[in-house]
Parts: sequence; C-alpha cells; structure tokens
Amino acid sequence: MFYAKLRGVKKVGVTLHRLADELDAGALLGQQEVEAGSRESVMRITSRLYQLGAAMLLENLERIGGGDPGSPQQGQGSYDSWPTQGQVSSLRREGNALVTATDLATIVTGRFD
Repeated sequence: MFYAKLRGVKKVGVTLHRLADELDAGALLGQQEVEAGSRESVMRITSRLYQLGAAMLLENLERIGGGDPGSPQQGQGSYDSWPTQGQVSSLRREGNALVTATDLATIVTGRFD
C-alpha cells in the first residue's frame, strides 16, 4: 500500500489464490478492487484490504474445500523493496500518512469498520 499511495494509485485490491511452490503463482479464486481514499493512511487502507481478504476467504471456503482449481494467473506481478527514508518523506510531503492518531485509536478500542 505504501507504493500505491506514493504513486497515486486510486484503485487497489485483494486477490484470493491457491498456494503454489513459486511465489505468487497460484491459481486465482477471486479478486476484488476498491477505491483508495485520497486521505486514508497506508495503515487504514491496508486494514480495509485485510478485512476484505478475510471476507473473501470465508465466502469461498466451500469452493476451496470442493477442490475448485481456480483460474491461471496472467502475467507477472511487480514487487517493491522496503521504502527508503526519502520515499517516506516524499509520501508525507504529498499529504499522505503511514498511520494516523485515528488509526491508533481504532487499534486501542478494537472498533474496526
């Protein structure tokens, strides 16, 4: 999510796929895209995607247990390294945050929405 925010990506998503021996090569069982709010922190968007992924998993348990092979992945993913301090500074200069006080309060209270 860090790099999506840094690059100004407006839509992000979750992919549910089978495990394979190779990294990120398992057959697809589902994908869902959501809008990344321009004022959402990296942590908030990441939290929303984890919740979405968990819901997708629950919705697809029967398919998974039934042996649905899924659909082959097309193309290759792209991967980024850990962000540099300069990249973090650039993200912040653009008005974005890694985490906010509201994010932390959500963790403390356990009220995730």
